Amino acid sequence: MGVSGAEALGEALKVNTCISELDLSNNKITNEGLKFISSALTINPSVTQLFLHNNALTDDGMRALSSAISVNRSIAFLVMTENNITDVGAKILCEGMKQNFSLTSLSLDEDSVSKPVMKQIQEIIMTRPGRQPSFCSCCCNEMELCGGETDQR
Repeated sequence: MGVSGAEALGEALKVNTCISELDLSNNKITNEGLKFISSALTINPSVTQLFLHNNALTDDGMRALSSAISVNRSIAFLVMTENNITDVGAKILCEGMKQNFSLTSLSLDEDSVSKPVMKQIQEIIMTRPGRQPSFCSCCCNEMELCGGETDQR
């Protein structure tokens, strides 16, 4: 897909209200392409699940996504594993999450994001009505923060 494909998809997402699950894993979107997708997500009301696994995303790309998350009211599930997101990018995502009450599950690489920052994300998710966040061990050395029973880590 690359950046040009992400740009075209971003334009389509601005008018499409039917897509609920968007799996963009392994598409080499990069930070530049994420800007187009994020721009569309600021107005798209239908995407509830977004998979951005392995897209060469870095902390710099999290600014656009955080901005989209802060206004989007439909995304509940976000997978960001196998990218180059560190504590810096995760903290940027936290800023957008503070204004979003729909996001209840976020997957990041635990090798790149520290436990204190994961805890900060968990605390934000904990503010969601009816949610009890937990740390769930998942494959690929990722830590997923989701609603459910608490698993002591």
